[in-house]
Parts: sequence; C-alpha cells; structure tokens
Amino acid sequence: MNSLYTANIFLQINNFLHTLCNKLCILGGYGLLCVVVLTSVNIVIFSVDLMIRSLGLNVEGLPGYEDFVYLVVADCVLLFFPYCQLHQSHISLDFFDHYYSEKSRLYFKRLNIGVTIFIYGFLGYWFLAGLIESYNDNILSSVLLWPVWLFYTPGIMALFLSCFIALYQFLNSFR
Repeated sequence: MNSLYTANIFLQINNFLHTLCNKLCILGGYGLLCVVVLTSVNIVIFSVDLMIRSLGLNVEGLPGYEDFVYLVVADCVLLFFPYCQLHQSHISLDFFDHYYSEKSRLYFKRLNIGVTIFIYGFLGYWFLAGLIESYNDNILSSVLLWPVWLFYTPGIMALFLSCFIALYQFLNSFR
C-alpha cells in the first residue's frame, strides 16, 4: 500500500510538472512571437524609410524596440529550460554510452543531473542577486523606462523550477 501511495504522489507531481512546463513554454513562445512581430514591423518601417528618404521624408523606427527585445528575449528563452529539463533534452555526452554497463550509465546519469542541479542553483542565485541589485539601484530601461528587476522574475522562476525538476529526477533515479 505504501509503495502504491508513493507511486501516486510521483505521478501527481509528474502530471503537475508537465502541465506547468507546457504552459511556461507557451508563454515563452508568445513572448518570442511578439519579438518576431515587432522585429518584422521595425524592418518594414526602416525599409519604408529608405524608400522615402530620397523624397526628403523620414520615418522613425519603433521607439523602445531595443529595450523590449533586450528585456523579453532573455526571459522567454529561460522559460523553455524547465520543459527541456523535464524531458531530459539538455546536452549530455552519449558517445560512448553503449560501451558502459547499466550501473555505470546510471552513475553518469546521476552525476549529470547533480551537476545540472548545481548549475541551475548557481544561475538562479546570481539572477536573484541581480534582481535585488537592480531593484535597490532602481535601474530602468533606457527608452521605455520600465523597471529592469521585473524582468528578472520569470527567469528566476524558470531556473529554480528547472533546479527542482532536476532534483526530482535525481531522487526519482533511486526508485
């Protein structure tokens, strides 16, 4: 009965993580789609500007475009990390994997996940330190004047969620 209860808990956690990671990927995809659309509009504006410049007219690009791209792209990319970790689609060296015994493969898998946990925790810690510093210094984006610290939060959430998923996978490898 106890092992059935434990298996049920792991299944519920797994389902929750899959749902959360899928939604974060969709959110990151929407953010990147916004960047692509704004980039396309900005390219069209600059193309029109080149065409009408000979007439003595001028069309300005989108104000704050660089700020928006700078602030949004980093977060959107980090929102894909938990999904990649959940599906273990991160980079690992499997060149000689078939030469090792099953016990050695499991050891290297656990070592890989352990290093990954450390990296996610390290990056999350420094992102959190960056958030606190940019909040205390009241750093604003140069054109849009948006507070930069707000854009740290999705990345921090994604990194710590990835760390939790890797820890979950590490503990699950002992079952």
